[in-house]
Amino acid sequence: MAFDRTRSEAAYKSSRITLLTLIILTVANVLFYFLSFGIEMLFCIDFPYVAVVIADTAGNTPLGIAICAAVLLFFLAAWHFSAKNHVWMIAAAAAHVLDTATLFYLASVSGFGDLIFAFIVHVLASAYLISGCVHGAKLKKNASDPAIAAQFGAWQSGQFLPQRDVYGQPQQGQYYQPQQPYQPQQGQYCQPQQPQQTYQPYQPPVQPQQNYQPPVRPQQPDQQYRPPQEGN
Repeated sequence: MAFDRTRSEAAYKSSRITLLTLIILTVANVLFYFLSFGIEMLFCIDFPYVAVVIADTAGNTPLGIAICAAVLLFFLAAWHFSAKNHVWMIAAAAAHVLDTATLFYLASVSGFGDLIFAFIVHVLASAYLISGCVHGAKLKKNASDPAIAAQFGAWQSGQFLPQRDVYGQPQQGQYYQPQQPYQPQQGQYCQPQQPQQTYQPYQPPVQPQQNYQPPVRPQQPDQQYRPPQEGN
């Protein structure tokens, strides 16, 4: 099947959103525990929450909070850096699979019961993260393909699109700019560009209209008639 960059970018973005949601809901679980709300989110990272509960029950709450914070910071760093490198998504997926295996062990020891639903949700979350790893690897593999690169970062829909990295994330401060007209450097002679003129058909010059004046016969001075003289 041909590589579909748009589909892979959407799947990778969905996996990163899943990872961030797991972190947020895990923090919510810890807060709900200390506030005695009696609410527990199944869609979470289970190990930090269990560490807090066990440490608090044993009277060593600061240790549980420290373990919880360290694990959550790791997942938060993986979410942040996975925008530029899918290896961090692989690390987060591996850690969550380990968390799911731990939950399965606890569920098997306790006879499953209500933990079976939490286990199923954990499996689905791990599947989302693994899917992100697969699509991230595809994006990395096909990043150097000229045919794929030609589809992105070029002129599209009459707008200049920001340059994108391997995982479809816009690169900060890098944008395609329209070609600027030539600007001569200081001290270089440059002829001023004449404005473009449109074609105009030739029209003969129009002479100013004059009123017709009939020719006037010059007047001769009056002469008296003289009869001819004899002998002439």
